[in-house]
Amino acid sequence: MERSLDTTNAKHITYKKPPLEITILGGIRLDGLDRLRTTLKIQVEHLAIRHNPLILVTNED
Repeated sequence: MERSLDTTNAKHITYKKPPLEITILGGIRLDGLDRLRTTLKIQVEHLAIRHNPLILVTNED
């Protein structure tokens, strides 16, 4: 099974490795990388899971 990473559209980044497909909707802002807020869509064959918004935070004191 072949895998692919499509970054041609910065607002719709897709990684595929059948049966898995992961999409980052809306892109990734490069400023303020201490906090990353994005919409992540994970699809396994016909089952789709969307988490909106997904907020990843680093806590380095």
